[in-house]
Amino acid sequence: MRGAAAGPARACCRALAQYEPKVPANYDKVMGAGQPSAQDKAKSSAQARPGAEPSGGGLRPSPSPWYFGGAVGRSGFDTDLISAKADVAATGATAFSVRGEGYDDLWKAYVGYWLSPRISLEGGLWTFGGPTYTADVTAPVTASFTRSFRVHGLGAHTVLWQPFGASWAGFGKIGVMRLSTRARPVDAANGLAGLPNEKETTWNAQWGLGMEYRISRHMSARLEYENVTDVGDDSRFGTADLHAVSFGFRYGF
Repeated sequence: MRGAAAGPARACCRALAQYEPKVPANYDKVMGAGQPSAQDKAKSSAQARPGAEPSGGGLRPSPSPWYFGGAVGRSGFDTDLISAKADVAATGATAFSVRGEGYDDLWKAYVGYWLSPRISLEGGLWTFGGPTYTADVTAPVTASFTRSFRVHGLGAHTVLWQPFGASWAGFGKIGVMRLSTRARPVDAANGLAGLPNEKETTWNAQWGLGMEYRISRHMSARLEYENVTDVGDDSRFGTADLHAVSFGFRYGF
């Protein structure tokens, strides 16, 4: 009985051993469908960081949200020279003409921090140069003298970014500046009284617009326009509206 029962069992085992299930050739692709790839995971992680590049944006992802930059350019000062004429009259001049030069070189250095892919904060130091005027006096004596001004500022701004394609990004910014405006002294000469060294510190609103071009993963070139109104002190040596155009580079860590 045992031998008779064992025969069919062995035959069944041999039949099962001959059966080998076959795995489809596209098994890995089928099982992996719907699962994020390692590249997708890395991209999602990069976009989650502050300063990461938004979809289709022109801002390069960076391991650190910090960046810094610098620029040089040209500043212009709009003034009607009314206060300058009052200064010249204060020297004792009764007949004179005044001509002004409202352009000067500028430089700036700043540091920034990304709050999100489209918003950053920037703060730094600006040296705008300053206007100059020359007075030609014809009475009561004949004389000529020049007075120059210098404007320095510390500023903080909120910057809003708008990427355009893979390499370009536009931005607008608004903030405040603590400006120090100095009027250089004028020595007394030919019987005319001198003008003192004067300094005024003010808080001024500032705004700007610009474009950036991404050169590499960390480096971008920036062209920027900035505006500050009522620079100086109208009750002492006058005020001017400041316009500045600069070109420089930004580096992200």
